[in-house]
Amino acid sequence: MIELRANNNIRPLISKNFSWLPDGPLELFFQEHVLPDFYRHDFKETGALRVLKNGDLSEASRKELERKCLELGELFEKLSYEDRHLQPGNRERSGTTMVLAYRAWTLGAFKEFGTDKQG
Repeated sequence: MIELRANNNIRPLISKNFSWLPDGPLELFFQEHVLPDFYRHDFKETGALRVLKNGDLSEASRKELERKCLELGELFEKLSYEDRHLQPGNRERSGTTMVLAYRAWTLGAFKEFGTDKQG
């Protein structure tokens, strides 16, 4: 997935926009290990953010939200590309992960109180 170069520099061998195989080993690893580890955090320090919103949305609103999330993902990639000249691993540039997710969902503990059939 990477080529190791002199002075521990790396060159990615895959596109930044690759897709996982559905239910493939990378997706399963991500679901089992990466997400729980990522969210096991309070997100209170400078440079961390967690946003959780709940509400009822129409199909049109979900499509608008999807468009905006994709735009935000593109902005993240653009900023990462622009910052590539900065030294990694210091205060100027550090590994940063952004996860955007939404779906029709009701917390399992609340399902007995409503008629929502979403999983």
